[in-house]
Amino acid sequence: MIKRPRLNKDIKPLSEFRANAAMFLMEIQDSGRPLILTQRGHSTAVVLSAELFESLMDELETLREEVDQGSQRRAS
Repeated sequence: MIKRPRLNKDIKPLSEFRANAAMFLMEIQDSGRPLILTQRGHSTAVVLSAELFESLMDELETLREEVDQGSQRRAS
């Protein structure tokens, strides 16, 4: 399950991430929360652990399969 980002901790400028990437990557891994990167004050990217990314992809695949099965049942 994905943890929600904390608005006061998990939003950082891209320049700060570049300067401290290793530290932020460890924090992402330890906290289990994604990091939102901004550029010129606007959200640009989300960084999350590989483990969390894989989990989200598995969950998405499961949900898609359930939707497909539901659609097939209704069409029968």
